[in-house]
Amino acid sequence: MVLRSIPARHWHRAAAAAAQVLPFPATTVSSCAPPAGLALAQVSRVLPNIVTVAGWYGCDHTGPVHEGDSLISTITLESCQPLPAGDGLAWLRIDVTAQAGPEGTPSPVLRWRCAVVMT
Repeated sequence: MVLRSIPARHWHRAAAAAAQVLPFPATTVSSCAPPAGLALAQVSRVLPNIVTVAGWYGCDHTGPVHEGDSLISTITLESCQPLPAGDGLAWLRIDVTAQAGPEGTPSPVLRWRCAVVMT
């Protein structure tokens, strides 16, 4: 069975047992399609010269994101390559952690690897 676009609370025992509301996991990349969203928004603030995401080669949801969590992204440049037109291709790894409140312990929720075109 392939599960796509189904929140974890509908199929993951630990998530279903949690009393907290779990937003749709994709909102983390938006954190990986729509999830490519929040993580990509954070990346674009750090690297404003991104033209487009050329593709991604990994998107692992490693933990739940609960409503009200703060998301923190750590961006690592894994590799880069100049392009003929003078632009560049950069391979990034974005590790996202969620923290519940100011005293919460950050826990990993997403590892996203993508290639972006930069001017």
